[in-house]
Amino acid sequence: MKKKKGLILWCAYFNSRISRRSGRRVSTSKATKGVIVEDLANAVRDIGLTAIPEEDKKHPAGGGRVLVVGWTGTKHALIKKLAPLVQKNASAREKKKLEEKEKKKVKKR
Repeated sequence: MKKKKGLILWCAYFNSRISRRSGRRVSTSKATKGVIVEDLANAVRDIGLTAIPEEDKKHPAGGGRVLVVGWTGTKHALIKKLAPLVQKNASAREKKKLEEKEKKKVKKR
């Protein structure tokens, strides 16, 4: 098996529902509930790096992973830089989901 080049980031690193002991890498104030691979991959792309989502791979605490290509700094620095972007992407996804739910409610009436 050929080893992939790049850093692996798990959704569990940014999930506020997971304890530090179980794998969270950011503070709860910078973490968010229910992070999905799409949120993490979009955050990586937002800073101009290549993101390869791997939803089929699972962390024991839950969630998939993203392979990040093109980062030259430390993994810790990348996680710190991505945390607010992951929060923003997750909240935008949740907001969109709520809006769609409201539209369905209005249509039923």
